Amino acid sequence: MVDGPSASEGAETAPGRGPLWVAKPNAHVARFFHRYTRRLFSKKFHAVRFTPGSGDLLRALNDASEPVIVAMNHCSWWDPMVGVLLASGATPDRRTFAPMELAQLEQFAFFRMLGVFGLDPEHPRAVEAMTAYILEQFGSPTSRDREGAVSPISGEDRSLTVAARSERRSPASLWLTPQGSFADVRTPAKLRPGAAAVAAAACTRFQHVRVVTLAIEYGFWTDQKPEVFLHAEPVPTPDRADSTTAWHRALTCSLRSSQSALAERVAARDPAGFELRPDLVGGRVDRERAQVNPIYDLWLRLRGQSGKVTPRDLASRAPSERSRG
Repeated sequence: MVDGPSASEGAETAPGRGPLWVAKPNAHVARFFHRYTRRLFSKKFHAVRFTPGSGDLLRALNDASEPVIVAMNHCSWWDPMVGVLLASGATPDRRTFAPMELAQLEQFAFFRMLGVFGLDPEHPRAVEAMTAYILEQFGSPTSRDREGAVSPISGEDRSLTVAARSERRSPASLWLTPQGSFADVRTPAKLRPGAAAVAAAACTRFQHVRVVTLAIEYGFWTDQKPEVFLHAEPVPTPDRADSTTAWHRALTCSLRSSQSALAERVAARDPAGFELRPDLVGGRVDRERAQVNPIYDLWLRLRGQSGKVTPRDLASRAPSERSRG
């Protein structure tokens, strides 16, 4: 059980005056929440499906020596939870950070212990603050810090990032939804500049950054519960790797490509176009057999019958196969 805050920590329950409120990761709380998330997806979804190769691409991020950024589309309330599910399952050895609108994090400060930091998107220095903070997590202090300049992260939050420099930390990843607000999956993605700014700054500092776009869809196939569909693509490093504009263009192109590729497979409704990865999302989120109703399914089994729903493509082939028999 996590101890309550001491008197000296009381001020940390409110954000500072700057545009960013830092995360306070707690490994014990994170492990508990990751287990909760797996159970939640097992209860709410019939399956989590990956396009071939997407699971391996995400899993490979765990061993990356360079900074990692995962940019997801934002079509549902479930998107951040998908991020939690995948970050814990695919990259268990990395520290995960993710932004949340500052006003929302004030109401749900618990998420700071999961690596979530608050950001005021309307603040004129929001992008600068996020970039400085994430570079702090990726590695050495920013050049502005070395020069003794004033950081956009203010007050008490500033002291937390300074103290973190002396610690030997596991590699960090940034997971975010750069669209910034909900958008239908059929709408071409339009991204805010934050993810691109971090990628450009990370390339300047560390020479290389590994960036992946992750398209997410939710849909109903043959089960009463919805399914999660995922497609990941690596983002090629632009020629001008230190350019926010170049990275913004590359991210936008890649995310739109990811969404288009995923939409085509989801519309085809063919399970063969996807793979199940219980090693990444848990063993109970990979059920292939669709259910009509648990009680009705039990009744059918007791009568020696099956309640399995036949996929559309198999149903269309069945008459011709029977005629040949």
